[in-house]
Amino acid sequence: MLQRLKAIKRYHSLIIDYYAGSSEDYLDSQLKKFPVIHKLCFLSGIQVSYAGILLLLVSLVILSFWLSWFEILLVLLMLPVVILGVLILMARRAVGALSQQLPAFLLSIKSLLNTGQDLVQAIKSCLESFDKHTLLHKEFTDFINTIRAKNFEEAVNSFGERLNVQLNIGNFTIQLVSPPQSVILLKDAFRISSKEGASLSAFIDRVVKYDRIIELFSQKARSAVTTQKISAYGIAIIGPLPLVLRFSRNPEELSVALSSTVGFSMIALGSVLLVIGFVWMLLLAKAKL
Repeated sequence: MLQRLKAIKRYHSLIIDYYAGSSEDYLDSQLKKFPVIHKLCFLSGIQVSYAGILLLLVSLVILSFWLSWFEILLVLLMLPVVILGVLILMARRAVGALSQQLPAFLLSIKSLLNTGQDLVQAIKSCLESFDKHTLLHKEFTDFINTIRAKNFEEAVNSFGERLNVQLNIGNFTIQLVSPPQSVILLKDAFRISSKEGASLSAFIDRVVKYDRIIELFSQKARSAVTTQKISAYGIAIIGPLPLVLRFSRNPEELSVALSSTVGFSMIALGSVLLVIGFVWMLLLAKAKL
């Protein structure tokens, strides 16, 4: 009797696992119809499930008891934007963590290649010291699986493609997440070493060196851009501050100035120039970065 109960419990758990896995596969297949959301969920480490969707719906229903119809409509309109923003933020953090972990990972691969191991064995050995939930572990695991299932060229072409997330709106393209420069250099190193038959460890050493130079330059550029942005916001705030203080003490001066053609023209021209200068400084800072 006890053996039968154990067998029934085992079959019950197998059935539950099967249907849970099939439902998750179905959700994943449906999510692939929206490649931007699918990539962002993969990068951020969020797995869409029926339980999560049900929890979100229940939360919205409970929240609706304290909101008016207009507020409910506003929440429904803002919810996709908020979810997309959170996914982009989490995806960028995951890609940033991959960029920080990659140099040490590549140096470990280089040392194992110098001992005589092939690339797949070296990657597998180095992945043992990383959490399987990290983006680095997922990317290189898929890289190894693609090498075994297809070939090395296909694996190199697909490597890091999910790190590049773009939103296409008509003729406009918005870059949501960009792959690190080290990943692009590593793909070039794989291609060159495969075509030329050169030593991959030497290329990996160069990738790590270039990545450190690029990271140092990026830190200096970000500090300079941050200083310029602070200056732009400071000018935008301090510029109109004297006029605001003066007109707040004597509102009649503002009415007199606006009633005059010269006064109205000067205020309008100054406001336009201030806005143009502020936007221009922000665009210049973005272009420098």
